[in-house]
Amino acid sequence: MAGSFGGLEIARSGLYISQKALDITSKNIANANTVGYTRQRVVSTPAVFNMGVQFTTVEQIRDKFLDVQYRNELNQSGEWSVKTEALTMMEDFLQEPSDTGINQAVGEFFNAIQQMSKQPETKEFRTQVRQNAINLTETLQYQYQKFTEIQQNQNESIKGTVSQINTLAENIRALNAQIVKLGTNGEETNELNDQRNNLIDQLTELVDIRVTEQSDKTVSIEIGGKTLVEGNTAHKLTTTQDKENPIADEPMLDTVRWEEDGEQTDIIGGKLKGYMDIRDGNGVLETDDPKAMGVPYFIAKFNVFAKAIAEAVNTIHTQGYTQPNESNGNVSTSGHDFFVAGDGQTEVTAKNIKISDAIMSDVYNIAASDETLNALNMGNKKIISQISDLRDSKIKVDIGGIT
Repeated sequence: MAGSFGGLEIARSGLYISQKALDITSKNIANANTVGYTRQRVVSTPAVFNMGVQFTTVEQIRDKFLDVQYRNELNQSGEWSVKTEALTMMEDFLQEPSDTGINQAVGEFFNAIQQMSKQPETKEFRTQVRQNAINLTETLQYQYQKFTEIQQNQNESIKGTVSQINTLAENIRALNAQIVKLGTNGEETNELNDQRNNLIDQLTELVDIRVTEQSDKTVSIEIGGKTLVEGNTAHKLTTTQDKENPIADEPMLDTVRWEEDGEQTDIIGGKLKGYMDIRDGNGVLETDDPKAMGVPYFIAKFNVFAKAIAEAVNTIHTQGYTQPNESNGNVSTSGHDFFVAGDGQTEVTAKNIKISDAIMSDVYNIAASDETLNALNMGNKKIISQISDLRDSKIKVDIGGIT
């Protein structure tokens, strides 16, 4: 009789395990497209006295090594997706080649100069030179403004990302607590594990982290060697507006710090690093490393160009003489700059470049001749021709080591 019951128990345990396995298989199929779901399988062991099999647990089929590899790639992807988006936006603002970019504005300016060099006494040609010069300065100012707006947008994104990190850390902490509670009661925590892994994946896309699973099935998470989450505790990041802007005369930027002690956070990857590189990147002067080309790098290049063209034109223009006219007192004078720095500054930049007041008030103050003009001498075209020749010359200027 005992043998018969033994056989029935073996059959019953086999049917039970098979049914449990079918249930898990159905669950796996139903969740095939569920984000973050990990396939599961039934784990069984031989029953005592070889009386069939007994159910042990339902485990997740997950490779921790692949988790690490995936998260490393996700971290890199997060960083470069931010940089790609920002650089694409900058490319759109530059609008090259186009009918409204810097290259077009420069071309139109020198076209007007060349036209004036044929008939420097003609007011219409002089007026066109001034108008095209204004267009060139406004184009540079526009590009400068748009790029500084991108920098401020990156700064705001840094603050928003810090808030996201804090929210994810708090949710991971809460899941840690639930997993410990259920595990203590002997209940399965696979669904909670999936939720937590999904949050960790989101977190690693934002910032470079180190994840360690503890013996109680909780996870601890570090950023730059300091703890963000440990067990039932989550620490917070914050931002403080105390970073000197690499772009002169622009607003202070935010630094990412630990809220508890104010220590600066070491950020080496993820979207947060991408935002920082675009916001702060000055480039590597010797190699122009693209990894470090952010808004300050391109602003510096704009400034180099603005100063270069101003210095090149002014060097020639100041040697020339204005054309006497009633509007300028019928006096031919020299020493006038063509481009100047606005806002009381002494150095021309893309932000402040403008046309001198003398030329803005009277187009006859554009110098064309290297000789003074009067009733007996109508001058020549040497100065305006030299300025026209700048189009085909290589202009070089040094600003803070950048050429």
